[in-house]
Amino acid sequence: MRSGEPTTSGITPRIALELAALSVAEIVDAAGMRDAPSAVRRIVEALAQVPSRRLGERLARFDADVGAHGLAVAARSVMRAFGAHVEVVGRAPASGAVLVITNHPGAYDSLATMAALGRDDVALVASDRAFLRAMPHLSEHLVFVADSRRRGGALARAAGLRAALAWLEADRVLVQYGAGAIEPDIRFAAEGDDALGEWSPGTGLMVERAVKMGASIVPALVSGVHSGRAKRLPFVRWAERRGITTIAPLLQATVPGFTDVRITVRIGAPLEGAALAALANETTHAGRTAKVRAAVAALARTAARAGRDPVPR
Repeated sequence: MRSGEPTTSGITPRIALELAALSVAEIVDAAGMRDAPSAVRRIVEALAQVPSRRLGERLARFDADVGAHGLAVAARSVMRAFGAHVEVVGRAPASGAVLVITNHPGAYDSLATMAALGRDDVALVASDRAFLRAMPHLSEHLVFVADSRRRGGALARAAGLRAALAWLEADRVLVQYGAGAIEPDIRFAAEGDDALGEWSPGTGLMVERAVKMGASIVPALVSGVHSGRAKRLPFVRWAERRGITTIAPLLQATVPGFTDVRITVRIGAPLEGAALAALANETTHAGRTAKVRAAVAALARTAARAGRDPVPR
């Protein structure tokens, strides 16, 4: 069924419970309490139960909607449920193989990207996490990449690359996060800060293969995925000064009231002409990575000129 209002399936309650349990564990980790005394850890776990149950139910419903209505409709629906507004600037090709290269500010960026692309044949390259695997319909739209530092990780990453390329070869859309790690949300960056983090040469490898198969290379930029209200809370600011950046996203996803999220997804035009030729002629993965990173950074400068985000370096 692909029309009408989203409805839950019979598997939702089990998935909701599993996601709630995994959310509790992530909140404990985010609070730095994994190795705390058991009594302290149990208090944090107890406090996390209600918001995690709410998150589990919402994401289980999202997963069921992916199966029933398609990825784009489900993503738009869950964004509304979170109280987040998504503005889309630009448009990706409506058909054919497309490699979308984007930044990764975290929080709602993946959901916003799914909603913005508007296609149901989208897959995202993602870290292999139990939380994501707990959503079976969503998992069909994820290409899991293992940590190469783990035993057997290099072989698993090679398998992930093959799966990603196979997805593209079927004339579908693949989303690659250039950095492969969480980056700052430029909406909350100071003027002059770098718009992007350090990007992985693996992005250049993906671009090389995509260019050879004739896929469109599309830069994209996501900003405004965080709640300013959450980020201004004193204990969140205290945590972020100490490098703990996961508290605000967890708060806005699990606690009511953080509905001040205004996301902008900027989708650039497919690279063509001289830009595409430069990618094809580049001899190193690092060089190709630098070129597509520059295309995404250019979108950040466009956003700054429009007065939406700080001026990046």
